[in-house]
Amino acid sequence: MELTAALLLSHLVGDFPLQTNQIYRLKSQSWVGIALHVAIHIGVTALLIKQPLTVWPMLLLLGVLHFLIDLLKLRAPIKRQWLGFLLDQSAHFIVLIILSRLWSTATASVLPLYTLMPMIIYGLFLATLVFLWVVANELAASGFDHQPYIRWARMHLLQLSQYAGLPLLFSVATHWYRSSSRSS
Repeated sequence: MELTAALLLSHLVGDFPLQTNQIYRLKSQSWVGIALHVAIHIGVTALLIKQPLTVWPMLLLLGVLHFLIDLLKLRAPIKRQWLGFLLDQSAHFIVLIILSRLWSTATASVLPLYTLMPMIIYGLFLATLVFLWVVANELAASGFDHQPYIRWARMHLLQLSQYAGLPLLFSVATHWYRSSSRSS
């Protein structure tokens, strides 16, 4: 369970607070941007699990599958952006579950479950803000841009999610530092 939670948290951190607008633009332009995004994911995951070098095949598989999922999402002709978002996140979640089952005896989280769970809940909140921003953009493109709440959501939700991600980054970094200094 702890490995699953660590993988989920690393995904939420990598896909939301650490995926800046610039990284997303790079992802949309070429595979190099996707590779940078994947490297960030692997780095965050390596920080959140014990002895990451001993499970390098898991990290490699995580990177390859994340790359392929994101490449497919960016290149697939899905008309509904909200559907693409949900399919992308579902595919990532399935991969995380499978990897955590395959490597559950090989490694664990550096953080206890009681620390991971509130951070995961907060990360899911950030993901929800981004999802609502995607929905607002799609509604605006469908002719609902005259609605003030749609305009507000399009203008503010993504930026709000990015700023709201800073406490999550700080919390993960602080807890990671504390746990790594205790084990040294």
